[in-house]
Amino acid sequence: MDLQLEKLELIKLLVETDDKAVIDAVKNIFASQNKEVWTQLSEEEQETIELRIHEANRGDQVEL
Repeated sequence: MDLQLEKLELIKLLVETDDKAVIDAVKNIFASQNKEVWTQLSEEEQETIELRIHEANRGDQVEL
């Protein structure tokens, strides 16, 4: 099956569900995935990202 079609079908299922447990489970999957990526970054990379986020939240110019 086409990946884009699968994504659309998942979106449809999420929109149609009223089951909070399903929504929480999906959110937890993404949160877990993001944590894995974060822990693979070096401490310097993590600090740089946190600094850039802080600057962006303050409205500072962020140059990448």
